[in-house]
Amino acid sequence: MRKSFLGFMLSLSALSCAQDVGDVDRTQANRIRKSLFEGEWYHQKTTFDVPYSAGFSFTGETSLLDRVKWEIQESYLIAYRTYDLVDNTLAASSLPDVAFKGAPIAAYGIVEHFDVIRDYNTQTGEESNVIYENNEDRPWSEREYMRVDWSKNLVASFNFLDDQVEQSPMAYYVQDENDPDRLLVGVKENGEWTDHQDWREIGDLEHAEYLDIVDTIFANPEVYEEFDGESTYSYPLCWFYASSDCQPARVKIRSAYLKIDPSESYEQLRYPDNELVRGPDGKALKDPGGNPVRVPYFDKFGYFRVERDRYDRQKEITETGRTYLISRWGIWKDAPECKVGESYANCTVRPIVYHLSPNFPPALKAEAAKVVSSWNQPMKEVVNHLKYGGSRPLDQVEDVFVLADNSYSPAVARGERIGDLRYSFVYWIAEPQSAGPLGYGPSAMDPLTGRIIQASAYVYGAAAEAWATTGADVVDLINGTLSTDEFIEGEDVRAYVARVRASNPTSREEAARGEARAEDTRSFVRSEEFRRAHARQKSVGKRGMRLDHGRVRARASAIRGTPFEDLLLNDEVVRALSPKTRGLGSEALASLSESEKRTLSPAFWGAHGPMRARDRERRRKLQMHNVELARFAHDAVFGLAESLKGRERQSVYDTILARIFASTAEHEIGHTLGLRHNFAGSYDAINYRPEFWTLKGNSPTPFTRMSTDQAAGRMREMQYSSIMDYGARFNSDIQGLGAYDEAAVRFGYGQLVEAFETPPSEPLAEVFGLDVALQQYRHYTSLPRLFGGDAQGINRRRLVPYSQLISEKLAGQPTTAEVPYRFCSDEYDGAVSWCNTYDEGADPWEIVANASDAYEAYYFFNSFARDRREVEPWDHGVDMYWRYFFHAQSQYQQWVFDNFDAESTWEELRADAATYGIQDVEYNSAIDGGLSGATASREGLNFLARVVQTPEPGAYYLDPDENVFYSYSYDSDVELCPPGESLPECSDLNLDLGIGKYAFSFYDGESGYYFYDRLHNIGSFYDKLSAIEALASPETNFLGVDTNADLTQYAIGFHWYYPDQITRLVGGSAVEGYSAFAGLADDQARQYQPRDMFAPASSLTGKYAVDPATSFTIELYAAWYGMAFINLDFDNSFNDKLKIWVEGNGEAVLPNVTDATRVARFVHPRNGRTYIAVRASDPNQYSPGFELLKRAQAWVSAGVDPAYVESLVAIMESIRGMDELYGRIYF
Repeated sequence: MRKSFLGFMLSLSALSCAQDVGDVDRTQANRIRKSLFEGEWYHQKTTFDVPYSAGFSFTGETSLLDRVKWEIQESYLIAYRTYDLVDNTLAASSLPDVAFKGAPIAAYGIVEHFDVIRDYNTQTGEESNVIYENNEDRPWSEREYMRVDWSKNLVASFNFLDDQVEQSPMAYYVQDENDPDRLLVGVKENGEWTDHQDWREIGDLEHAEYLDIVDTIFANPEVYEEFDGESTYSYPLCWFYASSDCQPARVKIRSAYLKIDPSESYEQLRYPDNELVRGPDGKALKDPGGNPVRVPYFDKFGYFRVERDRYDRQKEITETGRTYLISRWGIWKDAPECKVGESYANCTVRPIVYHLSPNFPPALKAEAAKVVSSWNQPMKEVVNHLKYGGSRPLDQVEDVFVLADNSYSPAVARGERIGDLRYSFVYWIAEPQSAGPLGYGPSAMDPLTGRIIQASAYVYGAAAEAWATTGADVVDLINGTLSTDEFIEGEDVRAYVARVRASNPTSREEAARGEARAEDTRSFVRSEEFRRAHARQKSVGKRGMRLDHGRVRARASAIRGTPFEDLLLNDEVVRALSPKTRGLGSEALASLSESEKRTLSPAFWGAHGPMRARDRERRRKLQMHNVELARFAHDAVFGLAESLKGRERQSVYDTILARIFASTAEHEIGHTLGLRHNFAGSYDAINYRPEFWTLKGNSPTPFTRMSTDQAAGRMREMQYSSIMDYGARFNSDIQGLGAYDEAAVRFGYGQLVEAFETPPSEPLAEVFGLDVALQQYRHYTSLPRLFGGDAQGINRRRLVPYSQLISEKLAGQPTTAEVPYRFCSDEYDGAVSWCNTYDEGADPWEIVANASDAYEAYYFFNSFARDRREVEPWDHGVDMYWRYFFHAQSQYQQWVFDNFDAESTWEELRADAATYGIQDVEYNSAIDGGLSGATASREGLNFLARVVQTPEPGAYYLDPDENVFYSYSYDSDVELCPPGESLPECSDLNLDLGIGKYAFSFYDGESGYYFYDRLHNIGSFYDKLSAIEALASPETNFLGVDTNADLTQYAIGFHWYYPDQITRLVGGSAVEGYSAFAGLADDQARQYQPRDMFAPASSLTGKYAVDPATSFTIELYAAWYGMAFINLDFDNSFNDKLKIWVEGNGEAVLPNVTDATRVARFVHPRNGRTYIAVRASDPNQYSPGFELLKRAQAWVSAGVDPAYVESLVAIMESIRGMDELYGRIYF
């Protein structure tokens, strides 16, 4: 009995101990059930933490969205694409129960597979209190759990920049339980999200709808490779940018996976460029005249699209099988099922919610709300018309686009974070980014339907703040609240500021100038000079003007390895382009390796070299990915300055920052709603803001700059139709959305278009249709006349369904006058006259004139470092070309090309000019024809000439023998000599800084040992090089213009129509022929004026050339660019006029010259060599080689210092060498 009791007590004691111990859980962290990976998922990657020194990526960079399904293998967890990239390519023999596997999109290593069970007695099967991970009892594929190595996605994608850089082998993912970047799993129940980051909670989950994985990579510095046809040369890019780290960069990337809910509805919309209207039988429908009816979609309003090819078993991949679906949000919860016919009356709005980023600046929240509200308005109009028939006031229509605060907190596992596919954002990136843009607007677009799932409109605060600071400086300078000493330390910019503050002309004064410009052009197109060039163009034809780009590159590369290549490398080039020789100059070339020397060659970095090509491709690629670079120009801000006058500096800054944020956010949100760039917005005058037409008036004069009243009314701020353009100035688009943007939303989301209340009286509409007539055959100043002399009639409009217009076309009764909008995007940037980034103007002349004015007025902003470290001379030269000089070159080339087809059409119309309401004059004399292009071409050549002519600032003396004002001091305050006298202690001419520009870059020599790292200003050397490139190069980019050869390039250089001006300008620059091209001053008024290259010789009487600061190196570049590229149009006359040869050396190409005055000889006083050149048969044509030899011989006869004579001999020898390379048309 005692024994039994003891046993009972021991048993009870043991039971009690067991209860106290409880379960013992021996499972480890990071287990996850395999059931969580069932179903189909969206996948996207986002970079969210990148150091400033990493130049290859930026915060917010986002991959394309994909659809995937997970496959769990023994060693890998793989996400495969769930569709074939090309539709209908699945093998017909595929078994129906075998899941399709597309390309692998992501892959992670699996550490182990296991079950979580209680330990048990293998003899009796009795379970214990120990819970553990079992990897023995069942095959790996049947086990319930796995442990995944999330540290590295083993699949790279070239749609994501960070995947393209070389990565160090080390990578990891966050496992710290207190780190907010650790694995997150989201579960959705009844429409509400619950997020889990505790590994124990995650391990207990049986399903999930969202996975959030943060990886950290170590990316090696970027390397640029160049292949020259023989060898590949590599250059670490960190060599060229001091702020770029040459060590690996630690970058964090969020991989987001969102489970697709198959029950959600979305209404797809086919969105081809344009298409034929077809009946139920698939046949094209025709109007009563028998013409097939074609209607535009993408051609009308540019949206991103899903574009997917389909394989045809008989024809392979065909255009007719290609799918085009618009990219847009699904704003209806239940469409298309809810629709009754075309009515949405029974449909429910699905709001688009954007969250502010965490720690969003409080001062900008009101602006963010306004931005979202502005895009909400056209969305509400869509709902009003589709659901309520347009009958409701907008304030009674449901909101579609709304803004919400952010609830994220790292202390709890919830909230809206960057890269989270469940949330969309207006995101302020506060951290500076060396590779960062001003704005970026990626959207997650379903690759099968086009539906936007998530989007983020990023604004990069550091860039916006720097932009606002510069904008505030402009405003303060104009208003006189910023002292000149504060503006640029050590420089006297008072004269510049006075010019900036100078008032605009009156409307009457500018109208007279506009009429004079038009008459000058008409006189030119009536001249024999024009008619000769025009006749040659017509005889050669388009085919004769085609140009092989490889030939251009080959001519540029011919300089490699020659003595001239080294001569082109002056101190300025070497200091700017090689980090090893920065501040040292050309004497340090010997210290460089051959591969390093290659980067200094102008064949590498010049206009036709790989470095320039890479820069252009980089810009285009960023544009295509909705990345807006921080570019800046400062003109036309006087009205804004006046509105901010009297405010404190901080208030000015805050106001400008808010407006810059708003315009950038509006642009990026436009992308996230589906809109493509529209670089025609600045040209689309018919859709400018109504205030523009109020200021412009009912009878505007062409070719006029802003008047005083127009500047005060801030007309330039009203001169755009789309926020999706890249404006020329910080205030280009601060007035909010343009008419195009609102119209595009109405069309893309509701298939609504605008119609004029009162159609314009446009007889050409019968011939071309109203859109083509207004956009291609009318100058914008003609528009008010077409609306009965009332410019505001342009803006009286109503909304109609697009289907109504289609029905009218089919019936042959187009009674509705649709409002035409201009649209062009990244592919056509620079390829047509009205499609350009960073331009401004409603016609070609305005574009060129505005570029010229901006370049001249904002020299100090563009060329002075103003304490900024990241200012690079080469980048400056490229920027000057793209922002300013390109417009002069491009508008000229477009005008020449238009002289083919457009002129022919015009001449046909002239046969009945009165009926069509056009001038009965030649195409290039007509305001609705080519007059603007012709005027722009002359303006552009003079603009580029002014850049080349630019002298240096300071004091000048007049050389009576040379009739040239030469610079002798940078001091522009030297006392002027009495008129007619020239004395050593006084100056004959003073040029202020701004009118004169420093020719070479200066470094802060007083700042210490590393002074060469502290750039003070960038020399006009780079501006002159870029301008000469634009003048000499005939290379074009007419993508899409010629339908028979979309990618064809043409040889259209300024020399074609302006051979004498180019010979004087480029040839004169090559031979120090200042009298042929330099700016002018007289010895009485002492005022500098740029030379008008079209002015008659009589206008030069009493004026003297001013030294244009074209150094020996500039002369060499002028000879190189001129001789290498001008004759690419198969006209060798420039090279013939520059040609010099040595008598007896077999180089002569002496024509049968009987006039001895046409032959110039120079006999070298030391070695007796005789140099010969021949003047053109027309004595009025400038022959630079001939003039150089005459000058040299005259110097010898006059006993000029032999050193000066030798400087001319050096030019002669350079020209002879260039002639060996380029003197013939063919190699």
